[in-house]
Amino acid sequence: MLLELRFRLLPEAWFRPLLEVWFHLLSEAWFHLLSEAWFHLLSEAWFRLLLEEWFHLLLEVGFLLLLEAWFRLLLEAWFRLLLEAWFLLLLEAWFRLLLEAWFRLLLEA
Repeated sequence: MLLELRFRLLPEAWFRPLLEVWFHLLSEAWFHLLSEAWFHLLSEAWFRLLLEEWFHLLLEVGFLLLLEAWFRLLLEAWFRLLLEAWFLLLLEAWFRLLLEAWFRLLLEA
């Protein structure tokens, strides 16, 4: 009976540490896989967000640069028209004064 008890306890004493080690290794591997997958998903999501923000900023900056160039061209054209109109008005006033002076000289003579 003692021998039987001894053989019954021996496998339990032998298998318990093996099972504990096996369970520990499995749980550690499972945790490692889960944490690695979680980190991979988080880093992928983070990278995707960064790329989306970066492209969004690039598009925004590109749009703003195009808008600025368009407004600059519009303002340059507007100022060019104003300067041409101003120059034509000055030229017209100068010719009017010149013609008035010439006609005055002709009438006095």
